[in-house]
Amino acid sequence: MAVPGINISCSAEAGVRPDIRIGRPVHASKVLHGQTPDQVLESIQRLYRVCGVAQTALAMNVLETARGGSIDHDEAVVHGVLVRFEMAREQLWRMLFDWARICGVAAARDAIRFMQNLVPEATICAYSESPFITRSPPRIKRAELEDLLRRLDRVLEMHIFGATPEFFLSLSGVAALERFAEQRRGIVPAMLLLLARRGWQSSAATNSGFLPALPADALDGRLVNGVADRFVERPDWLGSACETSPFERQRNSELVWAVISAYGPGLYARVVAAARELAETSTVIRECLDGGVVDGLSCDAMGDGKAIAHIEAARGRLVHRVEIDDADRVIDYRTVAPTEWNFHPHGVVADGLMNAAEEDCDGFEQRANLLVTLLDPCVGYSLEVQ
Repeated sequence: MAVPGINISCSAEAGVRPDIRIGRPVHASKVLHGQTPDQVLESIQRLYRVCGVAQTALAMNVLETARGGSIDHDEAVVHGVLVRFEMAREQLWRMLFDWARICGVAAARDAIRFMQNLVPEATICAYSESPFITRSPPRIKRAELEDLLRRLDRVLEMHIFGATPEFFLSLSGVAALERFAEQRRGIVPAMLLLLARRGWQSSAATNSGFLPALPADALDGRLVNGVADRFVERPDWLGSACETSPFERQRNSELVWAVISAYGPGLYARVVAAARELAETSTVIRECLDGGVVDGLSCDAMGDGKAIAHIEAARGRLVHRVEIDDADRVIDYRTVAPTEWNFHPHGVVADGLMNAAEEDCDGFEQRANLLVTLLDPCVGYSLEVQ
């Protein structure tokens, strides 16, 4: 039965291309046309509940750039910090619910409560009076943020890794990773152990290319006139439906590369990549606070009230493009989400499902669901195996 999200029909028979259809409102940003920039920011926070921090931070940057200004350094740092907290929240959500269910691990209620409050608490630490991003100057409460990071690392140690995040990040090589999975108790070691015991480490390997740096002028040309709607619905770059995901961001880290060398870019490597990105949350946030490093955000003025920007969000790269007229009204607003890249009919999910069907393994439907879960759609999905 079709759901108002992503509907996937695939076959366990080799050589049959999956049918992937996205039914979510990818053109929702059109309701912003005619609004002032301030109205747009209010609307963005209502429109986008999933990755709302990244959506709002990106909107603030692209709107300010289109008007000839820029976000000041302190606010940019706060945006980087809050987006990273949101990435952790989204990863925790998937692990505490989906990964735990798959592995037969009971998710602790205190960990779920902490996860649900993580972003509001972090935002209040940055803006004092509000659990949402505002246009008021940030007032970072460093001591409170440090306490929040300590509590986050404690949740990760107790419920996710069965070890400190630093210990997980210190693992070197596949043998050490496999010992970790055997000896520790947590959602990540349970998932790694499940894949190893079923022999699914290499399953659903993907050959899709990764999304490269996108030149602003070329990307701008794909988001205007008659081609924009098609690009938003089914984005491709130089004819390829590229992957953008935590796996793409982590693939060159020493540990993930060791797993890829041993098992290929399959399910095991994707689990390790997601776990590693979550484990380095506190380190990355402290680096951002100490040195003002804001990774993953780029914003370009295109002239005549136009700007284009992108940011690394929980599931991959998010793009916004805006055009503002002389009356300070938005006349065009476009967004491109990672879901449309990864769940493109010829994208990474389709590629992995086809490769999974060619393998001499049992449990095709379970492996297919694992792949979809690890690519983490931001909406509900249905998976039908023919």
